[in-house]
Amino acid sequence: MEAFIELNRIQCSQAITFDMLCEFDKLCKKEGYAYSLAGGTLLGAIRHKDLIPWDDDIDLFMLRDDYESFLEKYAGKSFSNPYYKIISIDHGLDGQAFSRMIDTRTYTTSKQSLTMRNLWIDILPVDEVPDDLVKREHFQKEMFRLRKWRLLFNLPPWSGKTLLIKLKKTPIGIIARWLGLNNKVCKKITKTAQKYRGAENAHEVGEIVAQAIIKGTMSKETFAQSVEVELRGKMFPAMPDYNHYLTGQFNDYLELPPEKQRTAHKLNIKIDITKYDGALKEELLYYIQKKDIEEQNQIALAENQENNIID
Repeated sequence: MEAFIELNRIQCSQAITFDMLCEFDKLCKKEGYAYSLAGGTLLGAIRHKDLIPWDDDIDLFMLRDDYESFLEKYAGKSFSNPYYKIISIDHGLDGQAFSRMIDTRTYTTSKQSLTMRNLWIDILPVDEVPDDLVKREHFQKEMFRLRKWRLLFNLPPWSGKTLLIKLKKTPIGIIARWLGLNNKVCKKITKTAQKYRGAENAHEVGEIVAQAIIKGTMSKETFAQSVEVELRGKMFPAMPDYNHYLTGQFNDYLELPPEKQRTAHKLNIKIDITKYDGALKEELLYYIQKKDIEEQNQIALAENQENNIID
């Protein structure tokens, strides 16, 4: 019997994605795949030794060769936990030029994108970027144009701030998905991202398939010579030049951003709680019950204030 519960505490989604990360880490270390924490996940490890309190997904980097080898072996397959699964454009993930590990016990919807169907961790390839800054700028512009089409094709119907925008974007997205253009543009992104693969004048790699902006780069030569960083009491690999990468990505990354920038994905999340067990289920129930108690206290406080006014 299924028992769906709506999650409205970020700690619940973090508990699930962190458990997925541990499963992914275990497999990569066993099979010899090099990867690195990335993005906000790496930033959280360095700055908080934890996930960033308002960040609800996990980002990982792999060199393109390892990434392709990993997908060839595991895409579409489940892990030792049968509810965890690797998906890619050829295995259940439409409209993305990278892959994800998902928890199939979760169900998500978003006003931002149709590609967010389950809680996930992003597995992103990093590709060579040219040393020449002019070529790098042209490369970035080329990727950014493709990204704009990808985002448009993945928009849910009736997305937009005005009625006119909604009327323009909705039929474009529907027709594009019907024609399979969302996946075609992703394959074009994948091909274009490898433009400098093996080039002699490309000594750094960067994530270009998702954000299409070369903000944080790292040395291809030393990427696999990872260092260990702490996250939630466990050790995970990070590229050895993470300071260079994080500075490029976030500038003064040890400083907290303004409160208005501390935002998560706007997701509606449901989970089938009957399919969880062990410590993860206990943690989820703790936060769910804590939320219920807080809401009951708020209702009681409001009623008490209302009675005081009447008296």
